[in-house]
Amino acid sequence: MTHSVVCARRLEASASILTAMGDSGEGSAERSDLERLYWAASHHVRAANDKVRSADRNLRLEAAVHAGAAVELMAKAILVHVDPRLLLDDREGHHVLIDLLVERGAVTAQPHGYRSRRTVSATKAVTLAARVCEQVGPHIGAALQALDARNQAAHAAVINEARLPDQVTAGSDFVLAGVDSFARSPEAFLGADVAEQVEREVAERNAALSLAAQRKVKRAHDRYEGLVARLPEGEGDEVFTELGNRTPIHGDHTERCDCPACGNAGWLIWDVEVDFEPEGPDEYTTNAYLLFLGFECFYCGLQLNHVESEAVGINPQGDPADDFDAEPA
Repeated sequence: MTHSVVCARRLEASASILTAMGDSGEGSAERSDLERLYWAASHHVRAANDKVRSADRNLRLEAAVHAGAAVELMAKAILVHVDPRLLLDDREGHHVLIDLLVERGAVTAQPHGYRSRRTVSATKAVTLAARVCEQVGPHIGAALQALDARNQAAHAAVINEARLPDQVTAGSDFVLAGVDSFARSPEAFLGADVAEQVEREVAERNAALSLAAQRKVKRAHDRYEGLVARLPEGEGDEVFTELGNRTPIHGDHTERCDCPACGNAGWLIWDVEVDFEPEGPDEYTTNAYLLFLGFECFYCGLQLNHVESEAVGINPQGDPADDFDAEPA
């Protein structure tokens, strides 16, 4: 039985796989596909922002659809630029990523032929783009919000009126990160006026997320100070020892990290995801990677998801366990 376990982040160069697009490759099929997807995403961002506050409900439904389409198209533009094979959906998309790793000398696997000409789903495109492009990785949560709004609007004619503007802005957040990954300007992508509006709304959204996370930290700090003040003299050591021995019940991999609220040792939490492909009798290739979930502290009760963690300065870089030995179930 043979297997190879690699970290998907090895696909990244020292900064990113994506580099500024120069004149080389002009006219190639890949560049043509990339430009088509890239500029279609621009159209959908502008349309979403134009319609999101319309008095006509049908136009607001369209805004949700446009926002999700923009996210999907930008994700697929990124995949085309990394390797067009990443777009193929033959229910064997993991083979594509593993083949790229083979070409980079990171893993050994059997050659694989591709039959389908269908492209991957929007959610899979976003997930893959986040794995191979570090600029958009932190924005995957925003992208999924926009896709959820698109799906609700397109398939059930349903929109969450209170959340729709934020969902559209979330989609713009992901798309602008994609623009940045190509070293292009938002002004060229959207036009100066629209770019100014969209960038302002994205900045306001991120500031609101950061403020909400900081408030959670403040509440946890106050809760911890209250606990310390209420403890009878001489009982603190026993209580804190018990709290320190607790471990998260969710997540596949954890590491200690100082809590931003109380200063004690909390937990960084990851899930392990595994790409698994059979290569023959008793032979398979695995590609394991860690997906950061967030932070938890048992001393003060602070719990942060991955977006909130980044907002308060907890932002683990890379995978902490490159040699995680992931076996198939």
